[in-house]
Amino acid sequence: MNKSPLPFPQTRVFSKFFIGFGAGFAGSIVLGIILFFSWSIVGGALSDISATQSADEIALASLDIKEQATHPLFLSVVMFGVFLSSLVANFTYVLLITTIFGQNKIRSTALTHAFIGNIIIGLLMLLVYIIGNMSFGASGVSSLGLFHWAVSVIFTILSLEVLQQSKYALVNLYGLILGLCLFGMLGSLFAVSNVALVAFLTLPLLMACLGIGDGWAKWFYNKIFHSYGSDILNVETRFGDDYGQKDAPLEQVDDLDI
Repeated sequence: MNKSPLPFPQTRVFSKFFIGFGAGFAGSIVLGIILFFSWSIVGGALSDISATQSADEIALASLDIKEQATHPLFLSVVMFGVFLSSLVANFTYVLLITTIFGQNKIRSTALTHAFIGNIIIGLLMLLVYIIGNMSFGASGVSSLGLFHWAVSVIFTILSLEVLQQSKYALVNLYGLILGLCLFGMLGSLFAVSNVALVAFLTLPLLMACLGIGDGWAKWFYNKIFHSYGSDILNVETRFGDDYGQKDAPLEQVDDLDI
């Protein structure tokens, strides 16, 4: 029997599910703490502003089709809470994965990339939050918070997998797509019953689905390899006219016409 190119026992599939859920839950707790303590300050300021509005202003705002932009204090708290919760969740995920699966050699590097990547993503999201707030108000900010979580988590998980075994990055991409589809299905089902509960469990559910999606992709790929003996998702594998060009010098590759 051919040796598996990407060893991944079935038990690890469920391990990645619980690791992802636990890491996401840690991030949700951080978000809850930030919102709880920030509301004592921001909530008072927002209440004072609302109290100064006349009845006519409130009535006109309610008739406005375009949703009003939220207060800058609210926007700042949401941005900071989402950023810090995603950072804690990603750090927890890297620590758990590298500890449980014996990947201590890449732990420091993975944590460094997770930190730098989350900082860059947070800075890039600042303008996106501001535009979304002006265009769609609180609903836009909430949706962008979910988008921020998804981009941050995908970056961290994918960078960790590439550091571990870059030859099978395509397997990880399939796993991420599978996890996102699973998250979309479960999120749609649960959101119908209890929106508040899903809002708190969004990050744990997202990371759990991405974890189990990556695990399933690796497990299924091993089954395909053992059945057909073809390492088709190895980035060094070539098909069609590219076959045999793996070691071709870079100078022999024709430049694309611009």
